[in-house]
Amino acid sequence: MTDAVLLSPLHPYTQALTKAAPRPIVGARRPLALRGDIPSPINRPPGCRFHTRCPIAQPHCQTEEPLLKNVAKEHKDAVWAY
Repeated sequence: MTDAVLLSPLHPYTQALTKAAPRPIVGARRPLALRGDIPSPINRPPGCRFHTRCPIAQPHCQTEEPLLKNVAKEHKDAVWAY
């Protein structure tokens, strides 16, 4: 399951995190810097907990929490993009 999430990330925030991770390969592209505030695990923001750093966040992401849905075989995700 972890391999599926890391090799084929579906949530925009997960995609951004994998693109931001340093690559131990000579000549690899530089990691992208994530912008925005890191969401607090103790005092989660309202709505989607990742909207503060999500590259495709919309206004409703700040107020409405997305429901967990099956988006691929054995892969569930909670994101308004689907």
